[in-house]
Amino acid sequence: VLTRNIVGGQHADDARRGRLAAHMCWALAADEALIVEFDAHDGFWMVSLGGAFMNSMDYLYRPVSYTPARTCVDSDSMVRLILAHDDPGYHNWLDTQGFAAGNLTWRNLMSTATTTFRTRLVKRADLAAALPAEWSVVQVYFAITIIISLIGWTELARVVAQAAGLELFE
Repeated sequence: VLTRNIVGGQHADDARRGRLAAHMCWALAADEALIVEFDAHDGFWMVSLGGAFMNSMDYLYRPVSYTPARTCVDSDSMVRLILAHDDPGYHNWLDTQGFAAGNLTWRNLMSTATTTFRTRLVKRADLAAALPAEWSVVQVYFAITIIISLIGWTELARVVAQAAGLELFE
């Protein structure tokens, strides 16, 4: 459960440089997932997951941080991060590494845009129903490939045969 969401008083130097930070504490049971969502915006921001004592997580081998370059934005222009103890199979998963509690830090740099965070604690089994039903890029690619292959497989076969120097169709 999100226990605290602080966007502290902004110092004059921070406003000039375009720095803003939010710190959120979380606690998850083994069968829960926490969805943290916010509007996608311009500028550079970073979200990083830490332990209960603000210690660093295993950022080398586990997904514990995201930036705009690594984040998938949903079609409604929302960024949805999913905190869970194991990979739920959705984009923007933050690995809690099995810890029951920790902190999530958001840093906004080179912009004075503020962000409103919305959180939803759901049962891990109900995660699919809590997320928008969208197709991933891979699913779209395969669907297009299947449709094209069903519609034009004979022409495709001719093109491939000609490219290979085969005369299968006379």
